[in-house]
Amino acid sequence: MRYRKEIIIQSEKSMLRDNKEFSWTAYYDIDDIYKYLTNMSKSYSNWSELIVGGKTYQGRSILGLRIHTPSQEYTPKPVIFIESGIHAREWIAPATTTYFINELLTSKDANITALRDQFDWRIFPSVNPDGYHYSYTVV
Repeated sequence: MRYRKEIIIQSEKSMLRDNKEFSWTAYYDIDDIYKYLTNMSKSYSNWSELIVGGKTYQGRSILGLRIHTPSQEYTPKPVIFIESGIHAREWIAPATTTYFINELLTSKDANITALRDQFDWRIFPSVNPDGYHYSYTVV
């Protein structure tokens, strides 16, 4: 069993970020995920803003992104709240969530843009950044 666990850990470590550009072919540490959120909030400032969901035990901010396109009727839209990365070793959840954010902000697909425009999104890729960082750096 220990041998199998070591192989899995080595396999995961081989997928750690090794390039400068954010992609979905590797896993990133929490600081890189937060940098991605910050960059997206700046690149799509008409539709998105960086939001803070609180502070962790170790003092990190729990960062997320609010995605909201202007409503022509000026009526409130239903809010969809997504949180992921609750458990430290859930590396795929923050990766999936950042991919979802990317699709909402960059896609030209009519189905996706309709989703973006119909709701007020609050998305947090990792609500456990302390644990995520620990599992990323210590494992």
